[in-house]
Amino acid sequence: MNICTDHDFELYSVAQKIREYNAKKVVVQLPEGFLQCYSYIEQKLKELVGEDTEFWLSLNPSYGPCLVDEFSIAELGADIIEHFGDTKYPLHDPGIPVIFVPV
Repeated sequence: MNICTDHDFELYSVAQKIREYNAKKVVVQLPEGFLQCYSYIEQKLKELVGEDTEFWLSLNPSYGPCLVDEFSIAELGADIIEHFGDTKYPLHDPGIPVIFVPV
């Protein structure tokens, strides 16, 4: 059993949205249980969107959709953040492009 391949990270859909935003720097935010899947996610997305896209792993905690790592995206000058493990919280707008993937 492999936690990374046993879950649907919707990587084809995520890649399509990265292309729509023309994002070249992407922050990936994962809940603690999925941190071990970062390399898998990065590798698959680079295959789908191209090697010229940079991916950065956020190590800030992710306990829900209202904890989008706005600080890392600003610090890195990233174009978008992929927030895995949650759906959009309707009462919180982080003010940056976020792809929510419920996994």
